Amino acid sequence: MINDLRDITADCHLCIDKEGRWFYEGRQIINPHVLRAFWQALGRDEHQRYHITIPPEICYIEVEETPFVVVAIRGNPDEGITLVMNDMRTLTLEPERLRIGKDNVMYVRLPDGEEARFVRPAYYTLALMMEEDPDGGISLRIGQKRFPIQAG
Repeated sequence: MINDLRDITADCHLCIDKEGRWFYEGRQIINPHVLRAFWQALGRDEHQRYHITIPPEICYIEVEETPFVVVAIRGNPDEGITLVMNDMRTLTLEPERLRIGKDNVMYVRLPDGEEARFVRPAYYTLALMMEEDPDGGISLRIGQKRFPIQAG
């Protein structure tokens, strides 16, 4: 339970930038073991604030946009597309979960309901696979099925 934990937020100074990188006191964390531990400890409270919990402590963290980021794309439209995530997961792309947000930033709704932002290289890779529809919209074809990309 969160109430039983000692809140060390004032001393932990952790944040995740919009590219999905973790920082401690302004310095990027690159140690894969530390990153894995932080990803495993990441959660959200009832107010939708992100925190890491490593009993007996909890630390609320700043998240610039979303902690989850698509860092690379694997595969192709004929055989299927895999998303490589910043939290060390790989996920099969479900194209109906894609949307284009403000400033043409691509997002995908993850199976757990969280949203992930595409970094530019991943977005550009996926954009090369997209096609313009006759009505001017954008779609992605996976196999024989075409998926319109939602805006907003």
